[in-house]
Amino acid sequence: MLLATLAGIRDAGAQTTIDGADLTDRHMHVRVRSDSVRVLTPALLRDYRSPFTGERGADNPVVWAGFVLTNSEVGAGAFSITPRLVVQVCNNGLTIARDAMRQVHLGARLEEGTVSWSRDTQRKALALVTAKVRDSVAAFLTVDYVERQLTVVREAPLFPWTTRPAPSRSSAGSCITPPSSRPSSCGTSSRAAILPPVGCCTP
Repeated sequence: MLLATLAGIRDAGAQTTIDGADLTDRHMHVRVRSDSVRVLTPALLRDYRSPFTGERGADNPVVWAGFVLTNSEVGAGAFSITPRLVVQVCNNGLTIARDAMRQVHLGARLEEGTVSWSRDTQRKALALVTAKVRDSVAAFLTVDYVERQLTVVREAPLFPWTTRPAPSRSSAGSCITPPSSRPSSCGTSSRAAILPPVGCCTP
């Protein structure tokens, strides 16, 4: 899956940076950012400042493209690739849950049932997922995709973004908490299905 992701990056022609990675015996979690795929949005960020550095969004109006890759090769979790917008002023991310690609039971662990899947079927199933990963990454790492998601944010009803400590599992402070478990003061439009930065920007 990681090799398929790298193939998608090559297809997108984007310069990328891994801004966070965690690997255990059970899980892989990788955050990728593309500094070459960026959009300026001074109107959206002009009234915000970083609670960590004091820098203002008006002076740092850049939003970068990116995504989060998670997987477990031992069946401890599904594979997923979720687009992520990285805000320059606080270096936190907005994950876009509605566009995430998720796949369960990769490799030998296909759907359980009475059929014993052959090696050929397993290879073809993995090849299909690999192709989807490549296409998803290539789509997420485009200026057009970032601009469309920022348009959704601009048009959504405004909610206050409060300052809270970033999650300890993420050095970049990505907000990957499901909307149902977030406090109402750290939210955005439910129809937007975009998770705002945690501990990122305050008016």
